[in-house]
Parts: sequence; C-alpha cells; structure tokens
Amino acid sequence: VFWGIMTLYLNITKIHTQDQIIEEIQFNLSMAMDQISDSIKIADSIAIVPTTQFDGIRVMRIDQSGLVSSNHTYTCERERGIMLDNNPLKLPGYHLFDEDGPYYVEIDDFELDDNVITNSSSNRLKNNYYNLTATFLLSTPYDENFERTFTFEREIFALNKFSQDKSDDE
Repeated sequence: VFWGIMTLYLNITKIHTQDQIIEEIQFNLSMAMDQISDSIKIADSIAIVPTTQFDGIRVMRIDQSGLVSSNHTYTCERERGIMLDNNPLKLPGYHLFDEDGPYYVEIDDFELDDNVITNSSSNRLKNNYYNLTATFLLSTPYDENFERTFTFEREIFALNKFSQDKSDDE
C-alpha cells in the first residue's frame, strides 16, 4: 500500500511540475508576443529585416522634432528565444530557454506578415495591418514521446504609422 501511494504521489508531483513549467513557458511566450505587438502599434516606422534564422522586426519611434527617439529590433533564434536588440527578453520564464533545463524550447516559426488585409480597397489600411505568428516546440530529453507545439498569433494595427500614412486613398 505504501509503495502504491508513493508511486501515485510521485506521478502527481511530476505531472504538476510539468504543467507548471508548460504554463510558465506559455506565459513567457505570450508576454513576448504582446510586447512586440505593443511596439508595432506605437511605432512610426516598421520594417521586416532578414536575419540568419528568421526575419527580424525593426520598430522606430520618431519624436516631434523628427529625430529617432527609439530604434529596436526583435529577432528570434531557435534555441535562445525571442531577442530584443540581440539580448533575450527578460520576461518571467526566460530562464527556461537555458540549455540545462528539463525542457527544450525551440522556435519553429517567427514571422511578421504585412498587407494581410485582402478584402479592403484602402491602401492605407492594408499598409498598416500586420499578422505576427510564432510557433514553439517544447520537448524533454527524459521522454522521447513528449512534444508540444504552441502557436501564438497576433493581429496588429499600427496606429501611429497609420496616422502618418498619406497614401492614395484620402
């Protein structure tokens, strides 16, 4: 009886710990996507820039005097996660991307699509609407059957850029 109870306790503890880590990873990735989305919403300039693994996203803010007040680039590396200016985003759970953790988090897809609206005749609207997608794979070296895929998507309207856009549909 004791052995059975201990085995049950260990299984419950293992599953609870696994669920807690998965939740923390999801929270980290969701917060990263939200931070990127917020940066795009308030950016005056948005550019998709090529990098070695996935395209990066450069966002710039311009002050009232016309000078660049902030210039940041979000990139992504398969094993290191989402980066801001080549540094890991220091969001809760970022340490789970370390190599010595119990889980491997690998980024499978990271892209920002522009001109995603196809059913509008407004170029102004098309030029300022984006779709951000990131897919993450979670696995563990301790169980070769364990693999989870998480996909996060954000539809983003670049409000600042839209307000400055002087395209042909006005």
